[in-house]
Amino acid sequence: MSDTSGLGTNNKERPQKSNPVRLPGVLFHMRCDDLQRYIDKRKRRDPEFAEEFEKGYAKFKAEAILKEAREETGSTEDEMERTEKS
Repeated sequence: MSDTSGLGTNNKERPQKSNPVRLPGVLFHMRCDDLQRYIDKRKRRDPEFAEEFEKGYAKFKAEAILKEAREETGSTEDEMERTEKS
């Protein structure tokens, strides 16, 4: 029996799932690569957006690294702050 679903065994052939995004008055689906293309285009068009985006991403990344370190050591935010201040 042949596969009539259009999906092969190769992962590249599978359709990508999209994530719903809600904007004021609009609901649509956007894939991660679509989002990245939008961000890249917007950054090229708007230097202020690019600068603020990079600042926000750097802060997000630093906080994610700290959270991961806390989870690995079983520390709380307060314990990490006390250690940092001493």
